Amino acid sequence: ELGKSERIKDYDRSLFVLDENFKDLSSFTALGNIYFLHESLTDVAVWNFKNEQFQKIEGFNVYTNELEKVQIIQKVRFPDEYYKQVTWTRKGYMRLRWKIGNLKIDFVNVHLFHDASNLMAYEESPSSFSYSRRHALEQILNGIDNDNLPSAPLFIFGDFNFRLDLRSVVDILCPPNNDRYSKKKTKEMLVFRDTDNNDEAVLTIEKKVFDYGDHSVFCKNNGEMIRECDVEADYFKDRLSECPRNFPPSYPYCEDVAAGTMYMKTRCPAWCDRILLNNAAVPLVKHNSLSTYTYDVMGKSVCMGDHKPVCLHFKLPSGWSDANNGSSSNNSKSGEDARSLNCVPVMRTYQLG
Repeated sequence: ELGKSERIKDYDRSLFVLDENFKDLSSFTALGNIYFLHESLTDVAVWNFKNEQFQKIEGFNVYTNELEKVQIIQKVRFPDEYYKQVTWTRKGYMRLRWKIGNLKIDFVNVHLFHDASNLMAYEESPSSFSYSRRHALEQILNGIDNDNLPSAPLFIFGDFNFRLDLRSVVDILCPPNNDRYSKKKTKEMLVFRDTDNNDEAVLTIEKKVFDYGDHSVFCKNNGEMIRECDVEADYFKDRLSECPRNFPPSYPYCEDVAAGTMYMKTRCPAWCDRILLNNAAVPLVKHNSLSTYTYDVMGKSVCMGDHKPVCLHFKLPSGWSDANNGSSSNNSKSGEDARSLNCVPVMRTYQLG
């Protein structure tokens, strides 16, 4: 029904790729991609990985089963050995390559590994979970860089599950050199108490509990106080960039419709959901000093589930060509005949199984 809605009548072609085959545990990822093509885009096509040529998209297209046989996508579920902390995982990625005029663009929807235990993440610092995420993301980037296709601007988006370095966060909330805070540790719990306030518990950490007395600190000034603890993406700074992230952590929000702006006390809030760009994609978003774009979360004041979806909206001028690695052609004029491009990764749009 979404693809046929009157509200998007000016988008006359669409492509839905939804991994719904939850019975196939060897390949199920629960990833989904939805693309709407505006009627003004007359020269747009998607890459066929088997036939090795671009093909036009016409009408309303839906793919939900046996996606491994769909030739216009690359879908990969990460092997179990990538994440040994659990017996099975549905993490993976989905890639489509598009051509808009002369410009070829890769879009990769990714879902990386979560933190299985807050206590382990605190004790290890940096955690083994972060290394698993790094390894998986490296495999994606290396696979794209080393395939037989010409290099292209890349937008990689989704639930990276990037977490804050938990030990550093705790040191900010309860400074270890401050005698005001006492610390008690058991096998299943870590509790920090305020000795100046009747030994009241201010922070409790368990495997799936992160309970800090005032979770509003994670939203204040878009999480400025804890940004220094957000370091996972820094490992890829030579290969991937991100627009300024002027929004609070995107996870874990309450799933109660009456508390859509509050965080659950299960995990330390973090910017799990991101849109990252390779070096060739950056000038597509920031092509001159007058470029405007929006990079933000959606549904700030309402319940959107435990993740707030992140969107990137920008103007893509005509005349761009991948032949000069993301640089505009000499005959293109900034701001003229621009096309608006919305990149809105929506993770876990539905629950299956």
